[in-house]
This record gives sequence, structure tokens and C-alpha cells, in this order.
Amino acid sequence: MKIKRIYSILFVQVIALFGLSAQEVRLPLDLPVSFSGTYGELRGNHFHAGYDFRVGGRIGDPIHSIKDGYISRISMSPSGYGKGVYVTHLDGTCAVYGHLSAFTDEIEKLVRKKQYEDESFSVNLYFNQSTFPVKKGDVIGKVGNTGSSVAPHLHLEVRDENGTPFDFVNEGYYDIKDNVPPIFQRIKFYSYVDTTGVPETSFLLGFDAPTSLSRVIELPEKSYICIDAVDKQAGTPGRLAVEHYRVLLDGETIFDFKVGEMPSYKGLYIKSLIEYGESYYSGMDMVKSYVEPGNALRSHIESKNSGLIILEDTLVHKLRVEVRDGQNNLSAINYRVKRGNKVQPKGVSNDGRVPMFWNLPNVYRADSLSFAIPAASLYRSILLNVEERRGFDPNNNIYSSIWSIGDYLMPMHKAATIHIKADVPDSLQSKALIMKLNSNGVESAVGGKWVNGGVQASVSSFGTYYVAIDTIAPQLSFSFKESAKVTSRSVIYARMRDNLSGIRSYRVEIDGKWALSYTRRGRIEIVLDPNRFKRGKNHKIVVTAEDSRGNSSRIESDFYW
Repeated sequence: MKIKRIYSILFVQVIALFGLSAQEVRLPLDLPVSFSGTYGELRGNHFHAGYDFRVGGRIGDPIHSIKDGYISRISMSPSGYGKGVYVTHLDGTCAVYGHLSAFTDEIEKLVRKKQYEDESFSVNLYFNQSTFPVKKGDVIGKVGNTGSSVAPHLHLEVRDENGTPFDFVNEGYYDIKDNVPPIFQRIKFYSYVDTTGVPETSFLLGFDAPTSLSRVIELPEKSYICIDAVDKQAGTPGRLAVEHYRVLLDGETIFDFKVGEMPSYKGLYIKSLIEYGESYYSGMDMVKSYVEPGNALRSHIESKNSGLIILEDTLVHKLRVEVRDGQNNLSAINYRVKRGNKVQPKGVSNDGRVPMFWNLPNVYRADSLSFAIPAASLYRSILLNVEERRGFDPNNNIYSSIWSIGDYLMPMHKAATIHIKADVPDSLQSKALIMKLNSNGVESAVGGKWVNGGVQASVSSFGTYYVAIDTIAPQLSFSFKESAKVTSRSVIYARMRDNLSGIRSYRVEIDGKWALSYTRRGRIEIVLDPNRFKRGKNHKIVVTAEDSRGNSSRIESDFYW
């Protein structure tokens, strides 16, 4: 048992000494339990911190506090948890309820008041234990689909006294019956070569819907395995989290990863745990047995030879892959493997590429480019390839060389600093920015500022970059006709789009007063608040917007409400 959990138990025992008792917890919803997401689920760039309760596609079901405590925080945001309620319990734990459609009436009024005071949709309010005490079962809000949510559901997570989310279901909060084991979706093998001192890997072979094989699989001397598995539970179609991954060679464990308690600050290291290229290309988050030296999830991993499958002879060896869910249901695949002369990984040579070491700061410099990578930004050392292509073409908005830097399938943990010199007239230098080309040739804005004859910016990945300028203001339009009657509505919409550098800020005013609004899926949703604007009369609405290069636009219209 972990020390922090012991502290919680001792705290509950202390409460009992003073005549109180440790509580049983109740379910947050008056609905049959069914999950669409569980704790520890792989989510590309983080681990899922709680449980997603299915609600049958409905919005508005009441949400109950699972324990006695008090509302310690309210959050309001167009992204993340949207409308979120934080309830701190007597034992020091805190339950987070996310994506609500509504708070209680009293809290809704406080939030709205704070939004108008700050002229901001996003607000956070904090309370002490005497302001909003709650009993187990009290209604604290309603199920919704706000924030970064694609369908109605309740996200519930429980954090310990240090703020670390933990798997509250499998630690006994609820008795969830589950005898369905995880399923393997895909297995892939990658070669590993380190003859230059800088490792390189390449795909060897893979299996969809894999099962145990009787035939012998031939592998090179060094390789590793990637595992795509999901858990299943009766009563839900959800693809849920696997808690435990294990790989054995001839009965000896070479890789063992357990999700366990995952602090939020470690979440980004998931990019080292998974085979990042598979995630980038196909969205498959495949756990790889190879443990990179810069992977800070090592406290959750036991390994031998960094999780590599090392075949030092030509004998047949037994390879076993195991996955378990939080209820300890097991699935396993058995392979027979041997070192084969026919399996040759790609040759590796330092063909002009520059070594970049994972534990050191690294800088690449050319006449018109610098690229600086902080220490511990890489998960393993690499050979960096940089290619300069002719680019300067103002007719196509290209004002520098086009630089291809490194392998975009190699993740970075910390942002690098890039500086590209450019031939931009003095009058347009404030409009210059760095652009990125992805593997499909699609452009995205990076931004940056003009420094020392070029643009400097922070970038979070390798890729292809160049300098462009943005002199075009954002495009704005209303989704209703001028002077339209919108009597029955509580929300009206405006469309906002920028051609290049992206929206930096926008503002909505009705009758000269700031109006509450937020952006969602590419449009502005404007709240018509009867406590702020009188109904049954004509109103004037004005929307202004500015992009990240300072280009601004404005539209206005009359409407009746």
C-alpha cells in the first residue's frame, strides 16, 4: 500500500476518534454504471485521470456529491473540463466533476457575476469549507457536454491530498463486477540498432487482431515489441484502459509497466512510453517495451536491457506478452522467436547528420538557421538531419529558405527555439511569422517575433519550417440577418476565421456593454442575458477581432430580441 494512502487511512481513523466515521461513497448519477473511459487510459499526450460515466446521450441528469465535504473550487472554461466542480472531502481527497451543463442556481449567479466583473468567459472561483458545504448525495450540478467533450458524459476523478489523481474504482470506492479480460488489437515489432552510439529503430512486422502463433518469428539481434490493447467490460462498448503490460523472454520479465498513481506532471512522458510514430500516423497508442533513457515513467517500469528483446544465439526462444485490467483479468499471447539472418534492420551511418544527446542541451547552427534543443527535451539521443531547400518566393508568401529539421516522428518533451533569417521589408517585419508544413503539405502557424534579421519562435516538434507574412485581417460574419428577430433564442452566433496566424483576441459588445461569449468548434456563441440586456427591443451588436500579427477587423449589426 502506498504511503500517501496510509496517511488517508490514518486521517479517517483520527476522525473516528472524535465521533465521526469514515463514509461509504455513493455513485454520482442515478443511472446504471457504464463507462466510456477509465483511469489510466492512453490519450495521446496524457493519461486519462478519471472515469467517464455514460449517460445515454442525455444532458441534464442530476450529479450528486459522492461524499460529505465542501465545494472548494468552481472552474469555467470553453475547453478542458468546461463547467467543473471540485468537492474536497473530510479525508483530504478531492472529487472533480467535469463537463457539466449547469451548476446549482446559487453558484451559477456567482460565476456569471465574476465573468462580467472580469469580462472573461473563463473564471475560477475558490471557496473555504464554510461557504458551500455538501452532504453525500447533494445535487451539485447537471450532466453536460461542455469544454473538451464530444458527447454528453460525466468525467469524475478523485485526487489524493497531494493533488494526484488515483484509480478510485479499483481502490474500492465502488464494487464494479468485471470478469472480461482485455483484448489485443495489434502487435508490432521494431528493430533496434546502436552501432554508432546513437540508437535507431525501424518497423519489422506486425499483426492485427493477434493471437498466439506456433510458427517461429525471426527477429534481428535486438528488437522490441509494441502492444495495442484495450480493456472491455460487460454493458459498455467502451475501449477502456489496460492497467498492466508485461513482456517475458524465456520466462524472465524484460518489461513491466503499471499505470498506478499517475501525477499530472508525468503525463507528457506518455510520448516516450508509446511508439510515437504509430500514434502520429494512425492514432494507435501502442505501448513499447523499449525504455528510453529520458523516460521519466521509470518509477512505473521494471525492465531488463531497457526492455529490448536480445537474441544472442540462433536458438528458439519463448516470448510472452501479458496485459491485465484493474480487476486483474489477464490476456496473454505466446510467440516463439529466433535470431534470423534474413532479418536485416536498416543500415545506420552518420551520413552528415549531427548527434543530439538526450541529456544535454543541443544547438544546430547554419548561416540562416539556428535550432536549440534544451537538455532532457529528447527521450533518447538522435542523429539530426537538416536540409535547406530554396524557398524565397514572395508571390507564394515564402520569405526565407524552407528548412526540414529532424524527423517529425521523433517527439520532444520540451519546446526548442528556432530562428530563421528572412528577407522581409522593414514595413512588414512586424507581420512576419514562422510557418510549419506537415507531412501532407498542410500549413500551420507557429508565430514568433522579429529578432536579428529573422523570426524566432518556440516549436514543440521537428518538421519543416519557413517564414511568411500575414497582412490579412480575420473574417467575421453573423449567422443571422441584419435586423433579424431572434426572440426565442438565448444564444446567437458569429463566425470568426483567420487565414494564417490565428486569432489572438476578440470582443463582443451589445448596446456598448461587454457581452458574455465563448468560441466552440470554430464559431462564437454569444449569450443573450436578460439580466443584462432588456428583451423586447432593438439592440446593436459589435464584434471585433485581432490576429497574432495585429491585423484587426470589426462587424456590427442590429437585431431584435
